[in-house]
Amino acid sequence: MCCTRITRITLGLLAVVLVLSPVTALAAPPQSSVSGTVTDDNGLPIAGATIVVNELKGSTFRLLTTVSSGAGGEWGFAGKPNTYRFDFSAPGTDPESRTLVMARGGSYTIEVTLPSSFTALLTGEISGVVVSGTARTPVANAYIWLYKQNDDGTWPATSPGWGSPTVSLYSGVDGTYSSGPLALGNYRIRFFTVHTGSQWWEYVTTFDQATTLTLSSGGQVITGIDGWFYKP
Repeated sequence: MCCTRITRITLGLLAVVLVLSPVTALAAPPQSSVSGTVTDDNGLPIAGATIVVNELKGSTFRLLTTVSSGAGGEWGFAGKPNTYRFDFSAPGTDPESRTLVMARGGSYTIEVTLPSSFTALLTGEISGVVVSGTARTPVANAYIWLYKQNDDGTWPATSPGWGSPTVSLYSGVDGTYSSGPLALGNYRIRFFTVHTGSQWWEYVTTFDQATTLTLSSGGQVITGIDGWFYKP
């Protein structure tokens, strides 16, 4: 009698598993997908472009994930059926957005051209590090002053005191600095700390001795413009 009851219970549980298993397997709907390429306004692929995927939740788009374009500008995303907004961006370009309703099992294509940013076409950047001593120890919170040559060939006043720099910066905790976007033109760079005094690039003490840096094209980045408070 006992064995008969156990057998019946076992068979009943097995029947439940057999009935439920097919339903569970069919519960997940097939994904939808979208793919395409990201190019610049010259038709060239943009590698490493950022695509932010936003999913519609109620009446609001919310961040879902982020993907990047490959070496050939190619990108792709797969997800459940829903409405999505894709935000495309890349350095030196203006961002673009596309909204897409992805149906069950659908396959879609979005080709995006990111136009060159007007600001990027007219600006460049200067960066470096401020150090001291033979060990080149990073100097934090050093002043970095950038003086841009005027259109008539003159320079902003550099005396008395701190002068009249076009742009003023501070070095970070690791001694590094970056100017951010600068108007194209000629620059001279001055470094200063209370303990070391003033120095002009490249390792000289007066404005007249300073080396002039030229930003001549949009997107140009001049690196290695360092202040080193030590005379070898």
